Amino acid sequence: MIQLDTIRLIDDKSDEGKLLIAAIAILTSINEEDIKDNTWGSLVSPDKGLRQVQDLANKIYYKEEWEAQKLKEERETKIKNILNGNC
Repeated sequence: MIQLDTIRLIDDKSDEGKLLIAAIAILTSINEEDIKDNTWGSLVSPDKGLRQVQDLANKIYYKEEWEAQKLKEERETKIKNILNGNC
């Protein structure tokens, strides 16, 4: 049986531990607006929730790589919008 008295006992060196820390951060910061906006809560699919937890864990533990990925995604979106005439 799992018994953790403090968050300090979570091994944040493993991917699972990093995801768990991120999930706890999200769970302890959800507000009513997040639920109304379907950002979190029962209307969010498990896969979307996992992607959001993964994104936060990457932002926390791999900040440089996360920032580079976000810039790449923004650049690709801008290019796609230009090609589609949505400037």
